[in-house]
Parts: sequence; structure tokens; C-alpha cells
Amino acid sequence: MALSWDDEPTTAAPAAAAGNPEASAADVAKRVNADDKRIINAKTDVNQLVPFKYKWAWDKYLAGCANHWMPQEVNMQRDIELWKNPNGLTED
Repeated sequence: MALSWDDEPTTAAPAAAAGNPEASAADVAKRVNADDKRIINAKTDVNQLVPFKYKWAWDKYLAGCANHWMPQEVNMQRDIELWKNPNGLTED
């Protein structure tokens, strides 16, 4: 679906009524449609991060990845043992 200047402008659907929190939560939880974010007449997926066109962008991406860790990357066995030990945790 290509966008055109001849298309009639549309407005977003109104938010759910304030008295119905389930409806508004369902609206928020909906998956984002990439076509809604597409640049006019572009075919590129805007959610695709890699490969990067510019080396500086790749370097920034790698630096950002190095600043973050996942629990699967760190052995938490000693922490689990300390948590399960009745004398392991103290108030301080």
C-alpha cells in the first residue's frame, strides 16, 4: 500500500472510555504494525536494526550492547544458594 498526497487524512481511533480500563489496556497491548510507521513510498522495514550502513552506527550499537547484560550470561548459583540458606540473608 503506497501513500499518496491524494489520500484523505484519517484520524486515529478514539481512546477507550475512561471507565473501561480493560479496553484501554487491550489497545495499548496491541502489536505495532510496521506499515503504520513506514516512510512514504519506502519498502524498508523500519524495525530492522542490522546491518548498519555506517560504521559509526555499528560501533555505537556494539557499545550499547556492551553496557547491558542478561541474567543468562552471569552465573547466579551462589546467589541462589545464599537465598535458600536460612542463615544466608541478614537484615542489613
